[in-house]
Amino acid sequence: MSWVELKARRLLESWLKWKNSNELSTFAYHAAVLLSNSNVWSIEIATIMCDILCSDNDHFRHRAEIIFRLSSDKDVRTSSTLGIDVLLTLFKKKVHYQLTSASAKLTLNQMMVNTTLDMQFHPETILWLERYRIHALINPKYCLNKPRPWANSYISSYFSTDIPIDACSCVNLCRLSNDLVIYMYDMIASGFFVFLEIDGDTTSDEVLESHTQFIASVILTLFNSMNTIDDTRRLAVDALMNLFDTSEKEAVHQAIAYTLGYVCSKQTHETLLDRILLAMTTDGDEDSTYCNNVLIALTSSYAYCDVVTAARTELARIRKDTSFLVETLAFDHSQCYHALIGATAYLFIYDVQQSSENNVAEFIEEYPDLLPIFTVELYNSIRHFTTKVLPVVDNNYVLDYGYP
Repeated sequence: MSWVELKARRLLESWLKWKNSNELSTFAYHAAVLLSNSNVWSIEIATIMCDILCSDNDHFRHRAEIIFRLSSDKDVRTSSTLGIDVLLTLFKKKVHYQLTSASAKLTLNQMMVNTTLDMQFHPETILWLERYRIHALINPKYCLNKPRPWANSYISSYFSTDIPIDACSCVNLCRLSNDLVIYMYDMIASGFFVFLEIDGDTTSDEVLESHTQFIASVILTLFNSMNTIDDTRRLAVDALMNLFDTSEKEAVHQAIAYTLGYVCSKQTHETLLDRILLAMTTDGDEDSTYCNNVLIALTSSYAYCDVVTAARTELARIRKDTSFLVETLAFDHSQCYHALIGATAYLFIYDVQQSSENNVAEFIEEYPDLLPIFTVELYNSIRHFTTKVLPVVDNNYVLDYGYP
């Protein structure tokens, strides 16, 4: 333990019981902060830390935000350290804050992004949560709260609270360890067959339809984890195309075509073009898997890959020396600034966004008169950012209105 001696842990844990006391709640806050900062977590500690994020006490809220946002290559936060119970508690709080507190939701999201799932049981549990969530969305009369066998006991406890089942998926909130990335791609290639059943039912129309939508939902959340190193990216594309060729479901084909648009590599570019050409040659064939919606998704993703590839060569992106950009824009610092700002907008172009952000910061340091402009624009972009962070969306919304 880094800050709290082991012998003091029991004393601090005894203070947690005062979390609801008007007079003594600060003792519970202090204990939760000290324990979590020492990498000691429990459901109670996680709950208190999340509550602190919405506290009026600036001192404790600031300390909690620092701990949640901690990011260090030397001190990687893993799911095996937190435990699945704590992880699910944080997920539930994040869903709650999705509708109530943008700041708290973003802070928790930062922690999730910097947490690595390193035990196979943990992504399996998360996938089962998504499986039952999708089934309940499609079948409103289905009861999520009924008792279940131990293997799926987390389903009942997770959905036993006021969690809205139409909230965003918790799949892909965390990173995966290298071996679990391979596990996920194996699941994709197999069509997530092991997640077919619902309470022992594997044959009813309702279960089969919800399984199709579950597969589509998981695939639509994969673009972040796919944009890593080239080797795993190739494995991801191979797994997706294997599923594309073996599945007969339009929703699955459409989700795969959509997701490939985010993986802007030579391999996916060629794959998408090949599929478009194949779709054109089989047009009118009754047995063809390329319906209009799938063809539209393939074409949209292919075009998006072209646009992103072109965007990588924009002056604002490729020029580390901004003096060339300033000269090109007739020494108009304002235009140069907005070109650099615009280059930060694309989240899914690997490391380009980070380098673009650094270019903006360095340019503002070089030309301090731009700082008031940046401050005003930043304020205007977040001034109403107080409740919902993102709309609660489903697969159809993503496919209709999302990128690519």
